[in-house]
Amino acid sequence: MSRSSSTGGNLSERGEYDICRVCFREDDGTLEASAYSGPNHMTLGAARANFSKLGAVTEREVAFVLPDGRERYLP
Repeated sequence: MSRSSSTGGNLSERGEYDICRVCFREDDGTLEASAYSGPNHMTLGAARANFSKLGAVTEREVAFVLPDGRERYLP
């Protein structure tokens, strides 16, 4: 199953440092919501909260993500 680092959506492998095209988070393989991610400068939990609020992991990345990403991947 494909997985995105913060949304559960689109990356084929975990921990390969790919950029999620849905939320623009770099997948460093972090699975623990409270573990700090060096490449992302935040926890996975914070990235998920930002995605729910903004549609991207940070305001800066909003311009780069799929415009319908939240509708596609949020329940």
